[in-house]
Amino acid sequence: METQQRPIEAIKYAIKEAENANVAKTETEFEKHLQIIQKQNDLLQDFLVNYYIHHNDLIVKHDDSNTFIVCFSLLSDSLKKQRIALELIKKGYYTDAGALIRQMMENAYHIIYISKTKDSWKDWFAYQNYEEEKMVHPEKIERGEIKKPETIFSSFQAILDKLKKQEYYRTFRLACKWAHPSTEILKSNLQLTPEQKNYYHFAPRYLVQHADYMINMLFGFINISFWDGFKEIFEVDIKKLPTVLQEYHNLQSEDTHKTFDKFYEV
Repeated sequence: METQQRPIEAIKYAIKEAENANVAKTETEFEKHLQIIQKQNDLLQDFLVNYYIHHNDLIVKHDDSNTFIVCFSLLSDSLKKQRIALELIKKGYYTDAGALIRQMMENAYHIIYISKTKDSWKDWFAYQNYEEEKMVHPEKIERGEIKKPETIFSSFQAILDKLKKQEYYRTFRLACKWAHPSTEILKSNLQLTPEQKNYYHFAPRYLVQHADYMINMLFGFINISFWDGFKEIFEVDIKKLPTVLQEYHNLQSEDTHKTFDKFYEV
């Protein structure tokens, strides 16, 4: 514990100094990772923002546009969360980034399931509508006027089971510990010393192992969102991809594979 009182300005200064030091260490240790992630985010953001320019070279498989709308929105959300989470990781705010990574993981496998399962968007909207009604009109739920729809989207584990990705449920449970009150949150803020005194980590610390697997997840979940999910919406000829997607395809090199060796799939 602190034995001398620190004025708030000194505390703010120490936090800022720790953030800057963590950024410098992360950018040095993971320089190549960060360059690839930035390129990944730039290319996919370019594609989504300019979709109606690029889409002439792509043919949508499904008869309706709802599958596209859901997957487009979830991928866009994940790209935004990737950018925010990366800044948090660089500064040393790992559990805060972890909460965003958990949402990116859910988005990724929702995209994959919806893109591969025709008309599943109907169940997705049905479950979302139920969740909204539950918040706005809980009395209707209590009276039984609105029933919980029996859909796969009520259980993330069920989605992973259906996609034969059961091994990733452990990763999801870890991410949940970052997103909810847990011992992970406790350990990120307090340290019990041998003298049985709690040391309060008011400034973020650089933890290379945390940065390592979180940065890998940032790249991996976006990658599978696109290649295993969003791409499945279209009839794709790799040789006739829009230039921006051709560049993204070229990013999937052996060198990239070796760089991202954890939670990485193509």
